[in-house]
Amino acid sequence: MRFTLLVILFFSPLRLTAHQVPIAFFNIDIEENTLHLTIQFDADDLDYAISSFYGELVNDTTTHHTSWISKYVNEHFSIALNQTNRPTDIQEIERKEVYYFITVASICLDTAIQSIKIHNECLIHDIDQHSNIIRINQTGAEERGFRLHEHRVSTTINL
Repeated sequence: MRFTLLVILFFSPLRLTAHQVPIAFFNIDIEENTLHLTIQFDADDLDYAISSFYGELVNDTTTHHTSWISKYVNEHFSIALNQTNRPTDIQEIERKEVYYFITVASICLDTAIQSIKIHNECLIHDIDQHSNIIRINQTGAEERGFRLHEHRVSTTINL
């Protein structure tokens, strides 16, 4: 019986590919008073959102395109540490196969990071049923994850 069920599920047209589950990952690594942020977007989804939002045709091989990506992320994502808004200074945008990997400059505080507030509307209004997964890795603590979507675009995390 289990084998039959597995065969049906394996060959079923209801199987989902990674692109059929529209998500982006926002990976946050925290070391005492320093936060490191990397973002992973599906390239087609991000290109579509930029074209829709700005009315621009995108070309991923140009410097012009990376400036549109930076603009989009900065307008749709914000982060506050210890109740103070911080800039998302994008350092690198790299396309690898079907994904964009974005590295944000490390954010350093004079004191330990105690809380993080994230407002994230990246792709949520542009791609149907899109979710942004926030993963937090903190030295000495278990990884934590949060899902932001059209009904929940903000969250506050106390560390």
